[in-house]
Amino acid sequence: MKDNFLTLIGRTLEILECDSHSLSCLAEMSGLDRFTFYRSADLSGLDLSNQDLRGLNFDGANLRGSRLDGALYDQGAFNGSKLDAAQQGMTDHYDVYLDDVDDVGLNRLYLFVEFRGTSIEEIISAVGLSYKQVAAAAKLSSSTLRKTRQSQPVAIETARSLAGFVKHLLYDKPHRLRQDWTVIRQPIARFLVSENDGSFSQMRRNDIPEILAMSDELLRVRREVYPSTYTLESWRDKPTSIATSLKYLRPSARSVESDRSPRPPVKIPGQIEFKFRSPNRDS
Repeated sequence: MKDNFLTLIGRTLEILECDSHSLSCLAEMSGLDRFTFYRSADLSGLDLSNQDLRGLNFDGANLRGSRLDGALYDQGAFNGSKLDAAQQGMTDHYDVYLDDVDDVGLNRLYLFVEFRGTSIEEIISAVGLSYKQVAAAAKLSSSTLRKTRQSQPVAIETARSLAGFVKHLLYDKPHRLRQDWTVIRQPIARFLVSENDGSFSQMRRNDIPEILAMSDELLRVRREVYPSTYTLESWRDKPTSIATSLKYLRPSARSVESDRSPRPPVKIPGQIEFKFRSPNRDS
């Protein structure tokens, strides 16, 4: 433990005494994962003009007042960052990482997933397989893979199949992808919920833990109200209706509904709305 502490102190001193202003170089010197090194960091007011920031992720970092003119960065690297209004064009609406779709807790929610199409295209290109070969290897139909490439909503089971295929490629010698490859580490997707009119709205990744907690509470209430007749294991809740269901099943406990209601899904201005045909199929 003492050696680890001395090593950490030594690296800290090296970083403080370093003449380089490159965030990438300083992250490398830390000996830690450079990708996550600047998450939630206070980088406000720094001049990062023309720096190469590729391979870094700034989720939660404060970059207000910083200069980023001419900087090179990965798509999605600043999603979740605190930026000035003039820098908002550096972000998009994708906030879900590849590992997020594997969360078994999401089985309790009726969610869909939309992938960033450019990322899917880069993955397919890097694999070196044909479009049909990738679809077969990922155990998806060609039409479903086409939907992911076109950034159309697909079922979360489809998202897991695609994520499993990509993770398999990390260890598959003929088509090995680098584990530190930026495309598969940056935000690559977003969660969606279906609306009554067949359109979709975004459910923010950061809101999911609160929604899952309410879903667990609703599960307990259902078991109390329907101890022998209610089928619980296969039930999935629509995130936007959980608070309403709780209020209906246990009115006394829902006296202040607004205090526990999950945040409503976010309508994206100019968002393309897709009409959904069947709740059990992607194509």
